[in-house]
Formats: sequence, C-alpha cells, structure tokens
Amino acid sequence: MKIRKQHCQNITDARVTDGH
Repeated sequence: MKIRKQHCQNITDARVTDGH
C-alpha cells in the first residue's frame, strides 16, 4: 500500500514537472 501511494505521488510529480 505504501509503495502504491509513493508510485501515485511519483506520477503526480512527473506530471507537474512535465507541465501538465
């Protein structure tokens, strides 16, 4: 569960960095 949450945050971080 912890890993899953971290993965979700990673995607959000990547989206923000991508500028979306």
